[in-house]
Amino acid sequence: MSESFFKIPKIFLIISVFALCNSTISSKNYSAISNDSINEIFIIGTVHYDTENFNSDTLLKIFNLINPDVILVEADSSYFTSAFELNDDVSNEFLETTAITEYKINHKVIMRPYDISGRDSFMNDNIRMKTKSNLFKQINALRNSDANYDKLIEFEKFIELAEEMSNSTATYINSNEGSIGIDSLNYLFYYGIEKMTNTFPELSDYKSFWKEEIDYWNKRNNVMLENISEIANIYKASRIVVLCGFAHKNFIKKGLKEKNKNLIVKEYWEI
Repeated sequence: MSESFFKIPKIFLIISVFALCNSTISSKNYSAISNDSINEIFIIGTVHYDTENFNSDTLLKIFNLINPDVILVEADSSYFTSAFELNDDVSNEFLETTAITEYKINHKVIMRPYDISGRDSFMNDNIRMKTKSNLFKQINALRNSDANYDKLIEFEKFIELAEEMSNSTATYINSNEGSIGIDSLNYLFYYGIEKMTNTFPELSDYKSFWKEEIDYWNKRNNVMLENISEIANIYKASRIVVLCGFAHKNFIKKGLKEKNKNLIVKEYWEI
């Protein structure tokens, strides 16, 4: 692992996987399909931006394999027109939107956003961003002190695992082994940092801030699950793809299986 990996910009690049990754769905926006048959729903964990091992062409090949009727996008509703087409400025901005734009050239597919209302306002709030930046500067200072090494082993594991997962293939990210890695990452990130704010006096001022981060993460996941379920109940007898940053994947997959028995929840390779 190179020294440059420990610089603040690299930390934020890795952490952005969990942050990027706005709409409260209303049934009046959808044209229901009358057939009451069970839906197939494919949950695909992504990395949002092209990497050496996972890019928009990778995702396009998966779309062509599944041939979805509906694609649900982890996105702010402002990324869409009133007719639920991608805005021009985002149509090739992300790994997912680039693949969708290419897929729609030859295929008819319904698109819907499913993220929490106000997501981007929360994520881009200046006070939040400054506080988070200061927190990770403090953590980085602790990491550079040999005296704190033993207390930071879990965070070092997070950094190493996050780098590995962020540069993995779609096959690995969406595998059973990858699923274990996702659970480990989420625990080490959210509850690992919470533990750090309770351990290090230098981080004690960030306790309430990090509790808000955890609360919002849990709230956001639950709203996303509700929105996906609502859309799935509207589009009966459909093959639905849910695109999500891989940090969300296990929660969504498990929640859909428990919440809606009329869904067949699958990995993309289970076609």
